[in-house]
Amino acid sequence: MPFSSGKIIHTGGRKKNRFGISLGDLPPFLQKFLLENNQIKEIDNDQHLKILFKLREREFRKIHKSKVFMCPFTNQPATLKEINENSNRTTHECFHCETKITPFVNDFSYKNLTCTTCYGKDSRFDPNEFVLHSEKFRKKVTLLLTEERKNLIKYIKLNSKG
Repeated sequence: MPFSSGKIIHTGGRKKNRFGISLGDLPPFLQKFLLENNQIKEIDNDQHLKILFKLREREFRKIHKSKVFMCPFTNQPATLKEINENSNRTTHECFHCETKITPFVNDFSYKNLTCTTCYGKDSRFDPNEFVLHSEKFRKKVTLLLTEERKNLIKYIKLNSKG
């Protein structure tokens, strides 16, 4: 949630505040920034505070984008962007040559379920066989999603206990 309200609310102690600045209207990373820095007390001008907050927000967004996580699909370190890209793919066999491919889970087209070498060829195929192959892929994706849903529910139950 970016700091876009444009105004800093000074309170007289009725709400939770730091140096007279209301913490309730600020995002958590700016609240933490205010609580950890005592030098802010010496700043009298709201414009200076806004500039500091914008700089802190840019720094926070940049750090978050480059942060490395453990990818649950490949079990290797990856950025959030790479994890999002991998979350929409799974491994499967090509319709013709049975080589391993990584198709999108929400696309059941011929192009998505064949490798690049087989798709480029002018090969004829039986539509009924392709329907069976895409049905097999759909069942595999459904099982994967069901398993991930169960793992998510387990994770939520384990971490929601106080």
